[in-house]
Amino acid sequence: MEKKLIVVVKGFVIYDGKVLLVKRAMHNKIGGGNWELPGGKLKVGEDLEETLVREIEEETGLVVKPDKILYASTINDDPNRQLVFLQYLCRANSDVIQLSEEHTDVCWATKDVIRELLHLELLHDFEKHGIFALEDLQ
Repeated sequence: MEKKLIVVVKGFVIYDGKVLLVKRAMHNKIGGGNWELPGGKLKVGEDLEETLVREIEEETGLVVKPDKILYASTINDDPNRQLVFLQYLCRANSDVIQLSEEHTDVCWATKDVIRELLHLELLHDFEKHGIFALEDLQ
């Protein structure tokens, strides 16, 4: 059986020097209870940035403007699939959030709070790709 390739776009959404983190609901079979960046899976025929804007609006009610891709990474820990993640820098024009049922909590986080809430693998990616050195991040 051939592995399924899944492309996921995530938004490093900045507003007023802070980054938007969302906490996955416990009922999610993958990552339930973990903090993450908002975003989701690419649908066939959909543009990357179109997916990102749609997913973030569905999950948070925010309309964001994608700026640029910060980095790409892969997770290959399942014999049936491989995940490709594209992390985009995005800007929000508001900090008012309306969470979907996918998430239970939200946090506009500084660098220190990001380090406390996100899992180690994602923090390693942030360090490796210089994310904490972004100019407009507190």
